[in-house]
Amino acid sequence: MKTRSLALVVIVMGILVGCSCEKQNLLQKTEGEWIGTIDVEIDVYDNGGGLVTQEINAEIELEIKGDSTFTSVIIAEKQYRFKLEGITNISNDTLKFDALLELSDKVALDGYFLMEKKDKLHMEYTGEAGQGTVVHKGVATMSKIGAKNKKENRDN
Repeated sequence: MKTRSLALVVIVMGILVGCSCEKQNLLQKTEGEWIGTIDVEIDVYDNGGGLVTQEINAEIELEIKGDSTFTSVIIAEKQYRFKLEGITNISNDTLKFDALLELSDKVALDGYFLMEKKDKLHMEYTGEAGQGTVVHKGVATMSKIGAKNKKENRDN
């Protein structure tokens, strides 16, 4: 009986360590600085139920840290900067996140990051403001930047 119990404990510990390593590995793969483009769609509903949609294509700079937090700046028309900060949690092969987008009011967002390739990261988010009268949606594709080409990317 003790042999079975010991074997069961060893198996359970192996599963837990394996899951933990996979999660840590995903965070390690996404950790660092990323740069790319983002398509943002903002839907505004007026009191009469009418809809006005604004679409923006912007640059995005993102840093995912080893403590599961991230910060990002969305740069529209090379002059408007919007800060996005959040916390990730690992779910299968994606990093889901909750974040705040700083506009005139803060907008709570839900979204995820997904590794497309070794150095490509996909991001999507949605959020509502103004008691559901304004809906924000964003889709970004980013490339990981290394220390040597970080300055080159920022100078362009």
